[in-house]
Order: sequence, then C-alpha cells, then structure tokens
Amino acid sequence: LFKQLQHIMQSKNRDHEIGDLFQPLKANVLETVQAQHAWQANALKRLSVIQKNALEDTAVTNKMQWDNSITFMEQILRNRIDLASEELDKCIGPSWTERWTGWRSRSPLEHQCVAAKNELQKLLVADELHGKHLENDELTTVRRNLQTQGVDVPYETICTVWQKLYKVTFLSRALTSAQQCRKAFYHRNIACNAVECNDVVLFWRATRMLEITSNALR
Repeated sequence: LFKQLQHIMQSKNRDHEIGDLFQPLKANVLETVQAQHAWQANALKRLSVIQKNALEDTAVTNKMQWDNSITFMEQILRNRIDLASEELDKCIGPSWTERWTGWRSRSPLEHQCVAAKNELQKLLVADELHGKHLENDELTTVRRNLQTQGVDVPYETICTVWQKLYKVTFLSRALTSAQQCRKAFYHRNIACNAVECNDVVLFWRATRMLEITSNALR
C-alpha cells in the first residue's frame, strides 16, 4: 500500500510542469504516515476470515466472473510461457534469423541442446499426457537416437533440455485448456471434470479473494 501511495505521488509530481510548493509537506506527510501506521489485531483477524471464506467459495455464479477468471489465468500463463521460452532459447542458442542478421553462431553445447530438443519433442507429440520426469529407458532411447544421428549428448544435457521444454509445453497446453473453458460456463459442472476447468475455479477464488481484500482495505 505504501509503495502504491508513493508511486501515485511521484507520478503526479511528474505531471506538473511547475514545481510543487507543497512537495516538502507531502514528503513529510508520507514519512509520518509510514512511521505511525500500525495494523489493528482485530482488523487482521477479520481480514483473515474474509480471505478464508473467499478461498473456500467454489460457486462461480455468473459468466462475467467466469470470463474474468479465465482472462486472469491467461495473463499469468502467457507471462510464464514467455519466461520459460526465454530460458529454452538461451539453452538452444540463437535462432536462424538471429544467426543470419546478427552474424552469430551456435556453440557446440547449443548444437547438442537443439538436437536433444528435436528428439525430445517426439516424446511429447507421441504422449500428450507425459509426466514431468523422463524414465530411464526413455532417456537411454533418446541418447541412442542422437548418437545414430552423429550427435553425442550427455545425459545431464538431455535432462536439462527436457525440463525447459516440458515447462513450455505444459504451460502452453494449460493456456489452450483455459481458452477452451471460456465457452464452458453453462456446462461448468461437467467441464470441470472433462476439460479440467477446475483450474478456472481456482483462479476465480484467487481473484475473488484479491477483490474482497482490496475492498476491505479501503
């Protein structure tokens, strides 16, 4: 809350072309508020009860709440996908366009990572419900397939690439499921089991908890 208040004051100061004569007074008021602010014990308990009740509520009563929860879920998933993709890109090195326009080349390790990624993607295509861990026989098969292609990739490198690739794939599939759930509000009792729309309910509970908390703090 203090960070938000400070951000608002700074943004308003930037909007003023003429120096604010009351700026020193505003700064002193902010310092005094921060120094003297204290939470009441009863207020914290009431806020805890409100948050708990919000998190226990599982009934999404209208489509607007359903859609808002999906939008919130999509935003978080897209941010996570971007971060996970950046980690994977760092592992496999520059793309064809980056190599062509930036006069860059892949290192020997990055070539190994690219080969491992291409081979591991076959596992994910063949088994869309594959877990996050590679079985020993799968790891051995992938390494042998790479060796037949003339690329010797250590087990550790294969595991590293798998973790990054699986994270991107898992998040991308979760985003697709969320988008499919957007049309499932009127059949949500079935959809929560059929297309895993129970994640939408979880995000709705989190969104509801944040909204109620914000209203209580005003």
